[in-house]
Amino acid sequence: MAEVFHASGHNLLLHCNQSISETQKLADELNSQRDGSAHVVVLDLACIDQFERFSSQCLQYSDSLEALINNASVFYPTPLPAVTPAQFNNLIDINLRAPYFLIKAFSQHLRGGSIVNIIDIYAEKPLMNFSAYSASKAGLLMLTRSLAVELAPHTRVNGIAPGAILWPDDKTMDSKAIEQVLDAIPSGKIGHPKDIAQAALFLVDHAQAITGQIIPVDGGSSI
Repeated sequence: MAEVFHASGHNLLLHCNQSISETQKLADELNSQRDGSAHVVVLDLACIDQFERFSSQCLQYSDSLEALINNASVFYPTPLPAVTPAQFNNLIDINLRAPYFLIKAFSQHLRGGSIVNIIDIYAEKPLMNFSAYSASKAGLLMLTRSLAVELAPHTRVNGIAPGAILWPDDKTMDSKAIEQVLDAIPSGKIGHPKDIAQAALFLVDHAQAITGQIIPVDGGSSI
């Protein structure tokens, strides 16, 4: 995402929480291409009371903001017999509550700008054992459409619904589950993170008449 927007001429504020060294390395690489074009900002998305301070911190690097990309997400299975309240709260907090209150904190600074929420095709259809995750993304989908109305005409709000792009790093999806997902892709092709980034760039830079829409990037698996 960052590389695609940077290559298009955007200056970036790169958010992270625990991966500070990796994010700073990326910022250094981008700044070597265009000095002062990338800055790292740190925030725990579970700490909503810090969001207003965070938005003020971001404005130290730029007088105006063109776009907010809500890309952070957590994804893991929660079979109903085993799910804990802590897991459910974590999925809702990061995938739904954080984007909502980030938009609240930044909306006054984005007049004339664009918000893009990264959702999921499983916001609109079930994925076995991922009910809490799907519910969190379904909430984000409706949030996207609702805020597109509320923030119009000054700010556009859209979403991107990726299909099979990245699997969980902790191997919590077994080979049978992965095969089931792959069999549902009509194009027969796995997506790439750059596909999502290009869709987000289109929505930010080239879609002034588009708001309240959810763009699938899924090889046709949501058909």
